[in-house]
Amino acid sequence: MSGGRAVRVAGAAAVLAVALVGCTWPGDEQVPDATQEPLPAVQTASAADVAVVDQADPAEAAAAASAAFFASSPVAVLAGPDLDDQVAAASIAVALGVPMLLGDAATDAAGSTDDAGSTDAPEAEPSASPDATADAGAPAAPAGAELDRLGATWAVTVGAAAPGGDITTVDVDPADPDAAAAALGIVLEAAPVDGDPLDAVAALDPGGSALLAEPGTPASPAPTATDDAGAPPTLPDVTRAAPLDTTTLVAIDDDAQLPAVANARASGASVALLPRTTRDCSRQVR
Repeated sequence: MSGGRAVRVAGAAAVLAVALVGCTWPGDEQVPDATQEPLPAVQTASAADVAVVDQADPAEAAAAASAAFFASSPVAVLAGPDLDDQVAAASIAVALGVPMLLGDAATDAAGSTDDAGSTDAPEAEPSASPDATADAGAPAAPAGAELDRLGATWAVTVGAAAPGGDITTVDVDPADPDAAAAALGIVLEAAPVDGDPLDAVAALDPGGSALLAEPGTPASPAPTATDDAGAPPTLPDVTRAAPLDTTTLVAIDDDAQLPAVANARASGASVALLPRTTRDCSRQVR
C-alpha cells in the first residue's frame, strides 16, 4: 500500500495599541508577557530511499522508526496500551509532524498479577534516560531512551502513558476533539476508523486534521501538571520539518507496526505494507 493515501493555527485597533504603548495609569501594574517560548523546529533524519521495520515489540518498533525518520523533535506523542488510544495518538502525531512512542503500560499490559498484588512481569531494562523508571506510568526503556535522543521537552499523552523526568505533558482525550484541538493549537476533526486501523493510519495526510476517534463522552480529566496560573498547559506551536517525501517505509501488515507507520507518515514518508507471512524475510529499520 502506498502511504500517499495519507501548522496552522491590524487596522485602527493596531494604531490605538501603538498609541497606548508605554502609557500607565495610577494603580496599574505591568502584566508580564505570557507568550510561550518558541520550540526548536522538528528535524527529520537523513533517511535512505527505503526503510524497513520488523520488530515484533510495538514499543521497540516505534522507537526504531522514530530514530529512522527524526533527528530531533521537541515534542513526541505517547500512547498507552489500548489500540483505540494508539490509533488516535497516531493521527495526532501525523497532524503535528512529530514522533509517536508507546509508554510503559503499553508493553507491560501482559504482565500478570497474583492475589497478593505482585506481578510476574520481568524487571524493566535500564533506560538511557536517567529519569525513566520502571514504575507504572513511566515510559518503557525504548521510549525513555528515544525521548532523550530526540531532545523532547513536551509530550502529548493519549491513554495510560506518561513520560518521566522534566517533560511537560498535555493530556488529550480523543473523545473530545474540540478540547484536544484547543490544547494542541491545531485543527482536529473526528474521523471514525472505517475498516482496518493500520490502513487508516497509513492513509493519513501529514499535517491533516483527521483525529481517528469516535467522538463520545469525554473521560474524567486525569491528574496533570498545571502552569503557574493553575491551568493545564497548552502545546506551543510546532514547526514541522521538511517532509521525507522520497522515502518509503516497508512494514509488516500487523497492528504492532502501527506506531512505526505513524512515524513514517508524520515525517512525510510513504508506507508499503507486506503480508504477515513475509515477517521472516524482512529486515530491521535502517
